[in-house]
Amino acid sequence: MTYEEARVLAETHPNLPEHWYNFAEVCREVGNRLEALMLYQKVIDLDPNRAEFYLGRLREFCTPKELREIRVPAPVV
Repeated sequence: MTYEEARVLAETHPNLPEHWYNFAEVCREVGNRLEALMLYQKVIDLDPNRAEFYLGRLREFCTPKELREIRVPAPVV
């Protein structure tokens, strides 16, 4: 998907976080990090319960090596 296609789709369906997420992913892939960060936040604001939206934003703050090294503790039962 191109930048323009992703933008149009998101703007045509402003209440669907999946389209904004796809737009953020396209921005990240083309190196437009600031716009990607703003779009990830928009997505999280639309649907704060989806982990992949937070992961998208996290990728902008961590290198791939840092992401591989993240360890999530097991939940306490």
